[in-house]
Amino acid sequence: MANAELFEADTGASQGVVYLIDVSQPTLMAIAPTGDAVDPNTDFALTFDREVVAAEGSIIIKQADGTIIETIPVSSARVTINGNIISIDPVSLLNFSTSCVIDIESGAFEDSNGFSYGGLFN
Repeated sequence: MANAELFEADTGASQGVVYLIDVSQPTLMAIAPTGDAVDPNTDFALTFDREVVAAEGSIIIKQADGTIIETIPVSSARVTINGNIISIDPVSLLNFSTSCVIDIESGAFEDSNGFSYGGLFN
């Protein structure tokens, strides 16, 4: 855990109980695929540092020049979550010679403690 707080609970017993509470936002660890010569029909995969769920917002796939290719709500069936890995299945076919980037709106995903992902903006 990147950020955590300790606190001691008064249980009425001679010894208190110490709890470790996570107080940090989920962190995006990796995006795949990357690099050149990637099949344009390949789904994108986002890997977080912990399990997340969809909240509210969208994933925006853009060309490197900023032109929006597709906006996908995180509640869409084209966004699937398995633990800490999110798969994105774009409807729009990407061109072989097109570089693209992914933006994720702030608050689109959150962890089990209700901490929202801060977003990714390229």
